Amino acid sequence: MVTNCTLNGNHAGWDGVGGAAVGGILERCRLIENSADVEGGGAAFGTLNNCIVVSNSATWYGGGIHDCTVNNGTLVGNSAASGGAAFYGRLFNSICYQNNPPSFDLPDDPLFVDLAGGNLRLQSNSPCVNMGNNSQVNTWTDFDGRPRIVGPKVDLGAYEFVAEFDAWLQHNGLLVDGSADFDDADGDHLNNWEEYRCGTEPTNASSAFRLLQPTQVGEEIVIRWESVTNRIYGLELSTNVSTPATFELLASNLVGQAGITTYLDASAGTNSAPLRAYRVRVDIP
Repeated sequence: MVTNCTLNGNHAGWDGVGGAAVGGILERCRLIENSADVEGGGAAFGTLNNCIVVSNSATWYGGGIHDCTVNNGTLVGNSAASGGAAFYGRLFNSICYQNNPPSFDLPDDPLFVDLAGGNLRLQSNSPCVNMGNNSQVNTWTDFDGRPRIVGPKVDLGAYEFVAEFDAWLQHNGLLVDGSADFDDADGDHLNNWEEYRCGTEPTNASSAFRLLQPTQVGEEIVIRWESVTNRIYGLELSTNVSTPATFELLASNLVGQAGITTYLDASAGTNSAPLRAYRVRVDIP
């Protein structure tokens, strides 16, 4: 398996198969300007998940890929005598565009953010948004590590469009090209994606999603966490504090309060378990 790599400018000349890779699994990789004398300019006989295959070439078959399974791939500008993007392959939830010949290409412009500049993320009005088949999704993050199936249907291509998150990034003066998604500028141990999920401020370390120290009042245990009003929370409990602990849902659909949300665990007095561990999760409405 090859993950998060760029394979650029490789050539298969001896047997002419698979310019960058033969067999194996490629996850979130870029295959750029590779070539093969026979088939599979980018890759052959493998599986590509959330990969970008651009400007590869083969003399005969499959400029981008030959006999590969491609899941949520973006194949652009590849060329061969037969099958510019792919020859004898299986492509699911993928975009093929401006390949030569255009055997599998979309008739419509996919509306990438910046095709000439190499930014193959989708614009908000792209015809590829919410156009995939959810039953064919085999990974739950996209090329940037963002979650898959944000809307009713998975998006086509290597990138999932997250409109609300992008708007939130822009509002906070952060880049929307994926480079800022997992930064932690304020050092509160929550990256920007987690801050967005939690409704907290990405540049203020005092604005964070934290479970506070539980306290006991009689037979009840008081659980408190820092919260916001536009989030729904779930509370989980474990009476098995070994590693790894096993948690079960204690309460759900807890509407967030401004500042602090409180929950009283009345089951503590009726449970013989001497130790109890809690964790709280964010369920965005």
